Amino acid sequence: MKNFNLTFGSENILKQIIIAHPERQLKLLISLTNEENLMLFDFSDLPTIFKAGLSYQVIEQKFVWLEKSLYCFDYFKLNTIEQKEFQQLKRILLDNLNNYLLGQQSQHDFEFVIISSWQNLKDYHHWKNQSSFWESKAEFLNSQYTRVFQAI
Repeated sequence: MKNFNLTFGSENILKQIIIAHPERQLKLLISLTNEENLMLFDFSDLPTIFKAGLSYQVIEQKFVWLEKSLYCFDYFKLNTIEQKEFQQLKRILLDNLNNYLLGQQSQHDFEFVIISSWQNLKDYHHWKNQSSFWESKAEFLNSQYTRVFQAI
């Protein structure tokens, strides 16, 4: 896979998109913190069909879709200098992940996302707390935030 696309919306609208595009590898996810917040994940590796969505280029991956997993989306921004530093540090960050995508937004090349899958949130938090990258680079990941979803 070279690209993936995301969009957010109501369950009704997102299910209509799924029905209209059966040729796509579309996965519907629901937020664990807000059941009104749904996301449609397209990993068909085709140009986006979303009018208001996010498109990412895959930088690195070891990814297989797992129906019963939780999906954690860690978003962060890096300026040009930080991106060079990140290239050297990303191995530390990704080393203990079994299933992940690292993407860089196509139109805003300073925005990144790590999508990782987990059997439970305890394991995810353990990974995050184990990684010195997250701790030592709090200022480095200046707009870092996480969203957790589950496949519907």
